[in-house]
Amino acid sequence: MLTLAALGDFGLREWIEDADFDSLALHLWPLAVVYSLVGGFAERIDRSWFARPAYVAGVLVVVAVLDFLALDGRTFHYLGLSMQALQAASVSDPTLLDTLTALALNGMVFYAAASLVDRYGSERMSVAAWLLFTVTPFSVLEPLGYLSGTDEYSQKFDWLYLGLALGIVLISHVRQRKSFYYAGLLNTGIGLYLIAQHRDWFDKPLWAVAVIVCGLLTLAAGFELDRRQRTR
Repeated sequence: MLTLAALGDFGLREWIEDADFDSLALHLWPLAVVYSLVGGFAERIDRSWFARPAYVAGVLVVVAVLDFLALDGRTFHYLGLSMQALQAASVSDPTLLDTLTALALNGMVFYAAASLVDRYGSERMSVAAWLLFTVTPFSVLEPLGYLSGTDEYSQKFDWLYLGLALGIVLISHVRQRKSFYYAGLLNTGIGLYLIAQHRDWFDKPLWAVAVIVCGLLTLAAGFELDRRQRTR
């Protein structure tokens, strides 16, 4: 509350009204540092009940800052990069590809940060790592799903989205992350829907048959993997 009150003197209301979210992000990041310092101090004096929520709050602020900064392509603008050469001039939002690419890259940053915290952080920081691991697959997949949903870009993105979703499902078995599994399954369903919608396959019986066959094959593969795991 103190941070919001202080930012009100720097133009918080104008940033929100003008959708100037990069300015909000650039002024909000010190709060993440404060939360981290508070969590570290509480941990040193053995106040884990206060350290854990402080670490969680710090993670939430970091996620919000990076995602706010990605909007309207501002992350790529500050980095001096652009993805606009890869899109047609007729798209409704010329900064959409920059925005969604930055959001997906944020997901990779979250995963790297979670891995570091999980490996080198204290036990009380584990909740922060868990939160970052939970956010990661959704942060990587949802921007690509949104891009496919606009139907303004190449339909190859539909297959890329589906393949990435299935890949995250497989990674979940290796990494033992339930959030990866759920995010992968959810986005696999969305990817199949978008592919069928963009190609007008819903009225074709062969599409329904193909989906059912794939579902049965996946179910059989699941039973076989479970059998092998029980045998080991």
